[in-house]
Amino acid sequence: MNEDVPQEDTLLPEATLTETEAAEEKRPSSRRAARWIGLLLIILSVLLAWYLLVVYLGWQNGQELLQQKRATTLTEQITTQIQLAQQDVSEQKYQLATRRLEWVLAHDPNQADARALLADIEARQNPPVTPLPQTTPSPTPIPLPSPTPGLISDPTDELNRIQQLINNEAWDDAISALIAFQLQYPSYERLQTDRLLYNAYLTRGLEMISGDQVELGMAYLDQAERLGDLPQEAQDYRLWAELYLAGIAYYGVNWEIAALNFRELCLAAPFYQSACDRLIESLINLGDQFAYAQEWCPAESYYREASQWGAAVNDQIGQAQAGCLSATPTPGAITDTLSITGTLPLSDTESAP
Repeated sequence: MNEDVPQEDTLLPEATLTETEAAEEKRPSSRRAARWIGLLLIILSVLLAWYLLVVYLGWQNGQELLQQKRATTLTEQITTQIQLAQQDVSEQKYQLATRRLEWVLAHDPNQADARALLADIEARQNPPVTPLPQTTPSPTPIPLPSPTPGLISDPTDELNRIQQLINNEAWDDAISALIAFQLQYPSYERLQTDRLLYNAYLTRGLEMISGDQVELGMAYLDQAERLGDLPQEAQDYRLWAELYLAGIAYYGVNWEIAALNFRELCLAAPFYQSACDRLIESLINLGDQFAYAQEWCPAESYYREASQWGAAVNDQIGQAQAGCLSATPTPGAITDTLSITGTLPLSDTESAP
């Protein structure tokens, strides 16, 4: 037993030497692995920097394209409204032409054609008056007549009173008086009273439909249409009012339908009832809805359209674009497969070998 102890002592240095050699052999491989990892990290850093540069350049180019498209859209709208205003002036629709030109100057104050056309309208409506050689006393203003209570005693006097109401542009009182007159005297000067009633309905309807009483204005125009054909100006206003009311009906309820109506109205009459502002709000809310559902691609399209009309939504566009680029398509359902339902089980004879 004493002889075995020296043998164990002589084996220990050999075992230690073997472990040292193994450790020295592992060091070069670990160094090579560290070098490869470092090289891989450098390559990844370069690729990431290149990707970020490409994304930034693409975003910058996209912003420039958006600005160009926005300017092009506004220029096309201004040109269209000036052309329509010129047509309105030739047809003596001075009020409608003025509204178009005011919208143009609100977006481009230095538009020379619009300013010249406005000056032409003012000259047409207010021709220069040649001063009289002698001064004349100013006429005493005629007081506005009040509606005749009860039955009408003299139809001729009542017609004169109604004409005075119309001259004073008291359209509501004139309409009420004409309706009462026709009820009591349905055959007396019927053509004249129909003409007066038509003009009163038409003029008052256009005032209402272009203001904040859109529905009542449409009702007045409908009444005027029963007495005669509506001029093109009234037909245009009624169409714009229908688009406006259809958009307002879904405003805050269904932004897609609201945007559909306001988009058409903004293209046809951007000055009417703040159509373009309502379109922008509808498009932004549509984009927000899709962004909330993380449907980034449709959200980006609505944000971009809102930007074309002048909305400041660059941050929303950037977020939606990044989400749309990183989105992965959802695998579709497997088709063209045979259903396992409805198959008949094998009978005992068929299943037997």
